[in-house]
Amino acid sequence: MASRLNWKINELERRMDQMVQKKVTLSVQFYEREIQKMFRLPKTGTVYGEERSVSFKTRGGRSASFVANRGKGLNATTKRRRAGVHQASAPGEPPAIDLGLLSKVTHKIEKVGWCSYKAQIGTHGSKYAAFLEYGTSRMAARPAWVPALVALQAHMPQIIGGE
Repeated sequence: MASRLNWKINELERRMDQMVQKKVTLSVQFYEREIQKMFRLPKTGTVYGEERSVSFKTRGGRSASFVANRGKGLNATTKRRRAGVHQASAPGEPPAIDLGLLSKVTHKIEKVGWCSYKAQIGTHGSKYAAFLEYGTSRMAARPAWVPALVALQAHMPQIIGGE
């Protein structure tokens, strides 16, 4: 009788642990999707690398035209040339994707005890992610991770209650 009761308790503990792991994984996946949604929102900031045709008349009355390229052309962080047109984010908007480093979200889930898990979520561009999220003395914040976390908190009852 006691061994059968122990087996049922062990089976119950195993199932509970599996359920908690599943809910943690679902939460992390939801958070990653929300971050990706933030990066895909339309931007309204300055457009760089945009070509414009400029035509004018000289003092002598002759017509002249050329193609102007608006923007810096080089990425200040990596000194690599941007490909094509890039629209920056305005203050208060999530960061615009330039090289894609911040949009590559990675996660690691680690079991730390019975029904206890630790999830780490980060990006490849984490060196400057905090500056974008909270702003600096020279740049307004461009939050993406905190709004995604707020969306996760609002969705947690569905994650925990759903199967």
